[in-house]
Amino acid sequence: MLAPTSGAIGSTTVKLSAWGWSPFFQQRFEQLGDPSLVPARVVRVDRGAARLVTEAGQRRATGTVRRSSGEDGSDGPSIWAVGDWCAVTPGHEADPVRVEAILPRRSHFLRKAAGRAVGAQLVAANIDLVFVVTDLAADFNTRRLERLMTLTWDGGARPVVVLNKADLCDQLDRRRLQAEAVAAGTSVLVTSALDMQGLDELHATIGAGATVAFIGSSGVGKSALINGLLGRQRLRTGSVRSRDGRGTHTTSSGQLIRLPTGGILVDTPGMREVAMWAGEAALGATFSEIDELAVDCRFGDCTHQSEPGCAVRLAVEQGAVPAARLASFHKLHRELLSEARRRDEHLRRQHERKTYAHYRRCARLKRGMS
Repeated sequence: MLAPTSGAIGSTTVKLSAWGWSPFFQQRFEQLGDPSLVPARVVRVDRGAARLVTEAGQRRATGTVRRSSGEDGSDGPSIWAVGDWCAVTPGHEADPVRVEAILPRRSHFLRKAAGRAVGAQLVAANIDLVFVVTDLAADFNTRRLERLMTLTWDGGARPVVVLNKADLCDQLDRRRLQAEAVAAGTSVLVTSALDMQGLDELHATIGAGATVAFIGSSGVGKSALINGLLGRQRLRTGSVRSRDGRGTHTTSSGQLIRLPTGGILVDTPGMREVAMWAGEAALGATFSEIDELAVDCRFGDCTHQSEPGCAVRLAVEQGAVPAARLASFHKLHRELLSEARRRDEHLRRQHERKTYAHYRRCARLKRGMS
């Protein structure tokens, strides 16, 4: 069964390949083995409802999802995200479509849910690149960059650091060097949405058919950069508070936006906190110089804290690795381990509750049979 790649309503033709449809998703769609279903991509999520693009145009979807791949650690089968590819039952043109399944995700951007809740928030799915956006004035923070890059690597996408608002920075070279020092070989681009600086580099980085998510704090200029790439004021932009330099939320829900020159952009709400939800391998990608030095440590399970023969601490003592960089590595590592323990405890309690409920049901059935 081959899914169509284009279709029409009236005079409007939609090519799913222009929205990122590829052989990867084609194969997963065919494995469902249901000829009544059609592929669709989630282009907007707002308050539990979604807008999808199909070969026949855009459609609404509400309710829950019947099947999900469950491969990304999100909180259940009913969760969809901007960028997801789905299999839907189309139904009547005026009615919402029914989402039968979310296709397995090629990549995703996850962060820990806000507050004390144990769980992940799925921000975007099936993304190729993540533009980790920070501004060169009030928001600049290399520790935050490390967190966002770790989450990006963990989800299977490639990060690109974007230093925006160059027009407001009087120490541009210093800031760029600071960003490059923690970017671990990742590209660092300097932009200014106000005077269009660096937009050509952003365009060149985005390949045709690639999906690129803009991730960062409120007020760093994500929406303004997207408007600059589009060449028009598609998204509302906000001001920055003078008392603390923090931005205000102008994007309240994620959405996909197609570039006229090819490529798909993902505008996401600003993040005021970046709690970790990732594996240790992603930490090694962000702190690659520490990962490489660890090979020469005397002990294979060296924690780079007090063990003799630690090549990482030797590099810090010799000035090859900044002490603040190693301290940040330790902090994120402790946070990841702590969250993993909380997840394990949460799952254990869930299992105990389900087991207890099962035994109670069995006891009631036995009493009814006697």
